[in-house]
Amino acid sequence: MYKQRFAFLWSGAVAASIIVGLLLASCFRAPISLQKSPLAIGMNHSATASNPAVKGMRFEKTYVSQSFAEVTHASDMIFVGKVTDISPVQWNQGNGKYWVAESGDSMTPIPLRYITMDLVKPIVPDKLDRSLKITSMTDLVLLDEKNNVTNQEEMEQGLRVGDQVVVFVGQTKIAWRGGLYPAIMLMGTPTRSYFKLGADGLYHGELLKDPLALETLIQKILDERASPSPTSTP
Repeated sequence: MYKQRFAFLWSGAVAASIIVGLLLASCFRAPISLQKSPLAIGMNHSATASNPAVKGMRFEKTYVSQSFAEVTHASDMIFVGKVTDISPVQWNQGNGKYWVAESGDSMTPIPLRYITMDLVKPIVPDKLDRSLKITSMTDLVLLDEKNNVTNQEEMEQGLRVGDQVVVFVGQTKIAWRGGLYPAIMLMGTPTRSYFKLGADGLYHGELLKDPLALETLIQKILDERASPSPTSTP
């Protein structure tokens, strides 16, 4: 396995070390599980905005990368979906608005975006909801003096509205103001958690040596799921 490092911005005041999959800690009230996904995130804060009216904080995320076999076995749901909506940035509380952590709080505001996918074809399990909302901890957030988000990217984790993908997701709970909240999240490194349909009619992705036709990819997934898990013990 190897590690990939990413930097992103948000406004806040808590530096944290987080492990998503085996552990999310520090700025989260309690550890939360994303099945067997060893996604790790390390965060360090520093001032970044050249415009003094824009607040930001630099974070660094480190993903412990998974193989095709590991992602396939760890996922709770695998399906063919079409991206129909990517929400504006919202925050981890009921109304989605930015909030300020008070002294002694064990949580901090977390910027989230929701990727809505319409189901094209279920793979695992064979029955799923017709529409699924995937939660993403977004990579870049800048706030003005009124705590309004000043940047809204059309893309999230490499996905745009209209993209069709074979996607691997896990059911978990995320840190939420006042507790934990159920969520569906991409497995492992987000950009390695899906295969995107290309103009050539084949599915492409970082975990594939060569692009594959849909039925070939589905069979590859099912064959892997039928084999022993790479993390299981004899």
